[in-house]
Amino acid sequence: MVETGAGHTEVDRFVASLAQGWQREACARLLHDTRATPGLAEHLRWGQPYFDQAGAAVTKWFCANEWVNVYFFRGRELPDPAGLFVPSDNKRMLTVKVTPDLDLDRAAFRELVRVAADLAGLGAL
Repeated sequence: MVETGAGHTEVDRFVASLAQGWQREACARLLHDTRATPGLAEHLRWGQPYFDQAGAAVTKWFCANEWVNVYFFRGRELPDPAGLFVPSDNKRMLTVKVTPDLDLDRAAFRELVRVAADLAGLGAL
């Protein structure tokens, strides 16, 4: 199992509480990779993990039984050379969808989070 850190934040507790083994493992990896970007604050909002940079939204998760969606609030402004985003009609937000059979490119995901946090730090453009 991937360690999620000290295990004391509300997001750590959320991940530990997930019933599906694959989902708990996937979310532990996502949390580890998200935490690779310094300066992100993590919370539970709408009952799901939410990450911001100095109050500006970066990502939020939605954990369903068969997948985990990671929403990038300004996803349309992010480069995605690894093709992690799923197609969407949303004008701003894009999603990375994690499923039990997906081998997520973790380096590309960490880079998306890093660039998204940098973009959030710039404020509204």
